[in-house]
Amino acid sequence: MKNTISISGLKWAFLIISVLMVIQSCNKKGAENANCLPAIIPDSLRFNIVDKNTGEDLFFSNTPVYTTNQIHFLIDDMATNISPVVKTSVSLGKHFLIRFGGYNKTGSLKTYIAGKLQYNIEYTMREDKTTGCLRIVLDKIKVNGGQVETNLKDRVVLLKM
Repeated sequence: MKNTISISGLKWAFLIISVLMVIQSCNKKGAENANCLPAIIPDSLRFNIVDKNTGEDLFFSNTPVYTTNQIHFLIDDMATNISPVVKTSVSLGKHFLIRFGGYNKTGSLKTYIAGKLQYNIEYTMREDKTTGCLRIVLDKIKVNGGQVETNLKDRVVLLKM
């Protein structure tokens, strides 16, 4: 007796292999995005405030002019004052960090120091898909209509006062 495979048997084998490949491809695509969160994660701005003439940090020097509880923000004219977080990093030193952004592609941060409006920071967000998951990240800021800062990820912006 010879082992022969009928043409209809080959068709069924081909069909089964094709279906399995499609299922595997769908599972792989789902696995790539399995770690993506469905929520928008706010991005952050790292900054220090320095004297425009001397460059001395006005909050974190040996003789600070202001204390960290004297700074707050209004984001997009919300009614709530938001205080930045103080961070210390080996590579970036001591600095402020504020998280914001999300659905709005543009907006503004009003910065108050000792009760006085010091900075109006206009910001622009952009989509970033480099991690495989969609994220809305800070693209650029414009401080008081002049100073423009880009490439903000993992660096501290110096705001001069």
